[in-house]
Amino acid sequence: MAAGNHYDATNHGPENSEIALVSRKTGDFENGSGHDRIKTDMDMQHEGFGNKLRSICRRFLNNMTAFVLIYSLGLFFYGMSVSYTNSMLISIERRFGFSTKQTGMILAATELGHIAMALIVAHFVGTKNRPRWICLGTVIMGFAMLLFAAPEIIFPYNTYVTAPRRGPNNLTIPTMSDHLCLASKNQSVTTIVANANQTRSENYGVAGPLAVFCISHILHGFGSTTPMVLGMPYIDDNVSPKSVPLYFGTALFFRLFGPLVGFGVGSVCNNYFHDFTRPSFIPSDPRWISAWYIGFLVIGTGLLIFGILVVGFPSSMHIKEQPLKDRECNLITAHHRESISEAVITTSIDGNVFITAKESSHSLASSASWKEFAIDLKRLLTNFTFVCRTSSMFVDGMIVAGFFNYFPKFYAQQFQMSQSAAALYGGLGFVIVVIAGVVLGSIVIKRFQLRPRHVGLLLVISGFIMCVCGWISVGLGCDNIDIHGLPSTSEFRAGTVAFNNTFCRSSAHCGCSQRNFEPVCETHSNTIFFSPCHAGCRRHAVNETTIYADCPCAAELPFFRDPATDLAQAPRNISGPMVRAGMCPKECLNYRAFTAVLMIGVFFVGLPMSGQIMIQFRIVDVNLKNLCAGVTSVCVAAFGLLPAPIFVGAIVDSTCRLWAIRSGGERGACMLYDNDQLRWKFFLTLGCVKFIPVILDAIVTWKIWNMEFDRSADICLSPNPTSQDSAKQNEKEMTEDPPSDNNNNTHRTQTAL
Repeated sequence: MAAGNHYDATNHGPENSEIALVSRKTGDFENGSGHDRIKTDMDMQHEGFGNKLRSICRRFLNNMTAFVLIYSLGLFFYGMSVSYTNSMLISIERRFGFSTKQTGMILAATELGHIAMALIVAHFVGTKNRPRWICLGTVIMGFAMLLFAAPEIIFPYNTYVTAPRRGPNNLTIPTMSDHLCLASKNQSVTTIVANANQTRSENYGVAGPLAVFCISHILHGFGSTTPMVLGMPYIDDNVSPKSVPLYFGTALFFRLFGPLVGFGVGSVCNNYFHDFTRPSFIPSDPRWISAWYIGFLVIGTGLLIFGILVVGFPSSMHIKEQPLKDRECNLITAHHRESISEAVITTSIDGNVFITAKESSHSLASSASWKEFAIDLKRLLTNFTFVCRTSSMFVDGMIVAGFFNYFPKFYAQQFQMSQSAAALYGGLGFVIVVIAGVVLGSIVIKRFQLRPRHVGLLLVISGFIMCVCGWISVGLGCDNIDIHGLPSTSEFRAGTVAFNNTFCRSSAHCGCSQRNFEPVCETHSNTIFFSPCHAGCRRHAVNETTIYADCPCAAELPFFRDPATDLAQAPRNISGPMVRAGMCPKECLNYRAFTAVLMIGVFFVGLPMSGQIMIQFRIVDVNLKNLCAGVTSVCVAAFGLLPAPIFVGAIVDSTCRLWAIRSGGERGACMLYDNDQLRWKFFLTLGCVKFIPVILDAIVTWKIWNMEFDRSADICLSPNPTSQDSAKQNEKEMTEDPPSDNNNNTHRTQTAL
């Protein structure tokens, strides 16, 4: 057989075909890990334990199901890293004094790394041993997650929380750190205020932690590129078209099951204070900082383990022989510009044609060039259907990165939940619904053999339902929290009223600081004071919680005293005010209806998720699937995932009512939000942005109306799979004799067939 980039199918008679079949079953196959010989059971009986173990490992590593399992477990931990980070955003903000916009910068840093690598990986690495590159990327992600936990040690905690820890049940003499009313002391008000402003120790600022977090997420973006860009095309190239929905659905299931577990782990870790002590306030308090770093250690270790396991898989699988009509496109043009050094065509008894080929590994390394990269990129960007579908995907990426990522934070602020409960309601619950939608959608697509136009219609309908659900959610929220000592919402918006004690004569001369937000609750009237000082409290006792005594401002509340007559009017069974540390519990049952409405929309979004990946690969040429995945990843990252966290973070910050102030006078994390403004801005924007993909997907559906997922009816290397003129031209070429020159060898190989 002549060596080269093409072969002559006419030189193989029945005898050669028969020999080829024997060679197919017992010969050596070339792959990315060397030459493997398939041995019989009789041969294995005479082998030693080491050889048997190697044979078992080879069989395992040449099994597509095994690859999908290990690859999916890597996606599982990757998904965990995303959702766990989202569930810890509040604690990270409070721990290091970040604003929501700054945490958005951290999330966006992931996409910087991804953008820098995606196209290079797709074009130049896509023709090499993809599992090895997937391994490298997963290991880098593992190290990045371990680095993400490092700031807890690198930057010791020395700011913000000055509330007493739980101790003996006794009354204490008031100190400045307790933020009590000190008017009874022989100090001037000016001195007291000056001292109060110095209750926070100096700190390292936000630049150091922000730099470490951003570097970690840039590395995370570098690492995530190879599994995201190369994984799905590798599966698509090595399984039959009928099995693609099942394998894609499996990978997507684990990709979404990871966030499910990530939110669960985040919910558990959010119940522990960051230094594992027991502060005097409860987890729903705005000062609570959880043990945010624990989960990153677990996730980083898991990524390292499964990244190493995937390294042994070959560059292509030796799957069971299938008819040529099902495999010819994937085998001949699975890797763009690959050369075929040997090829054998065989015919079975029932007339089905089979093809056996060996890939020339030395040609793969030098096949890709920047010139060819530019040509292929132009082919993609001039494909109008591909441009519309990719645009729809990056807008959806904006929604995921900019809105869904902040759902736990929204729940915690809007419904005054603990961070643990917010991770369950705003994270885990929605991931369960998405998984249900993906699984059901994959089953429906496979069971009913849906065509691309059916999946496109499902994309349009599900997107519109999500828009409507987002707009309905605007009216399902909770009222703002009134805090004595903090201007009301209307006064705050007008900007005319500063912090003050004028609501209470008794605290007018306490010298209360506005730098330390330590809310206390009068439990009988359900009234919140900005701090014990604003309630006029002069003593406190610490046990299971902090109880304050001698609080005249609490006693002057309308619940206890009639403002008109200045007479006591408290119920007889209540002796006086009861003031304890923390926010008052808030009853707002709208979160149930709010959650139900959003879950309906999210469920429908999950239905076409596996089908939209099939459409993305179907609307481009077979030899452009790797580059298609890379370009899509870059566009989604650059135009969707990168700006969205910063953009939405700025929207969230614009609704802040109370900022923490660092010791240097810098603005820190937001402690309290305007619920009405947050809800309106958040979900009106969500609904309007989601309407853009609805329009784009409608255009895509119209363009692919007559398309089929099965490529057997198409010509493998048509310049534009959606062009009927190109298909007719290639059909004409199929009837012509193959030319003798060696240019465009891959195309000539198809013509010979």
